[in-house]
Amino acid sequence: MADAATEISPELDLARYQITALRAYAVAALAILLWDYATTVHLEYRRIWKAPWSIVKVLFFITRYSAIACVTIIVFGFHYQYLSDTQCQTYAKMEPVLCVITVASTEAILLIRVWALWGKKIYVLIPLLFCLIVEAAIMFAAAALYVPVEFKPGLGKLEQGCISTGVHPLTTAYWIVPLIFDAIVVVMTVTKLAMNRNGSRSKIAKVFLRDGLMYFSVIFGINLINTVVYLVTPENIKAANSTLAIALTAIMGCRLVLSLRALDDTSGGSSTSRDRSNSRGPGPVVTIGGTNRRGNVSQPQTTTFGSYKMNEFSTDFVGTLADVNEEQLNHHGQGSYNTEDKDDESLYRSEQPRNAFNPFDPVKIQVQHQTEHHVS
Repeated sequence: MADAATEISPELDLARYQITALRAYAVAALAILLWDYATTVHLEYRRIWKAPWSIVKVLFFITRYSAIACVTIIVFGFHYQYLSDTQCQTYAKMEPVLCVITVASTEAILLIRVWALWGKKIYVLIPLLFCLIVEAAIMFAAAALYVPVEFKPGLGKLEQGCISTGVHPLTTAYWIVPLIFDAIVVVMTVTKLAMNRNGSRSKIAKVFLRDGLMYFSVIFGINLINTVVYLVTPENIKAANSTLAIALTAIMGCRLVLSLRALDDTSGGSSTSRDRSNSRGPGPVVTIGGTNRRGNVSQPQTTTFGSYKMNEFSTDFVGTLADVNEEQLNHHGQGSYNTEDKDDESLYRSEQPRNAFNPFDPVKIQVQHQTEHHVS
């Protein structure tokens, strides 16, 4: 009897150690997520809450708050020890389903970003959208196969809590399909960056591309590590890295949007500066659905696709802003622009004549382009 107890004891100790490690890892992921939220909530208010409603704004909120809910529920399951077997079965499927929402919304942000980089071409949008739909469908199907972790006999339910994991071979697809989508996004971004290396000398355009590549690569790396951990670890700790992966993926997706909105502020000025400029007279002509009319500077300058400024919906008269280089803008305009040593509101307003050419004015770009074409 003593020998049997001695034989089981190391296994129980290992199980207790694994549970403790999983709990600590989950709490750390939640702490990172909440720290990121606390340090960026002021940016969220200024750049997201105060911005007009758009698909990216909706996706930002879904990603941001579904991630907090998902990771919080995971931590709750790890520590709450009084769920019945039926409740634990339900929880084991609910938790990965909620995480699918976080992952899918983040991937949708990446999709829109890549679509904008490629000039909002329909032949880019349709395949990416198809891949995203297939990814979400596979992840939801795999989530239905998740079950509670079964630790060694003798551990006791009060010690192990309720931890969700996938033991069915098909549950591996839960983490592989996001990895494939991220790889496609990274390849498309690298390709676009290579195509614009010599075609555009605008510093903003290069930062626009490199910034996206950095975020995409980080998300790809996170999912790659998580997939490897899922494939090589024992069943009871397969999900060890998934909580952190969910948290970091959501953080990167949200920071990508905030970063693009920061670039938007830099290129077009903040809303405060636009409101101040309204007192200097009528706003520029804006193009809405192909019809020119007088607009108000405090209102968004839009096209059919959304905001015309340097953000996730950026386009110009022939493609993305990456296709408009500094030489072209200086050739068409009355003044030049310098992206160095300038920040936010002063970027295009200081040291420029009142009527100086603004390279991010969609109508002036369009009028100059049409005039040149007509004369030729």
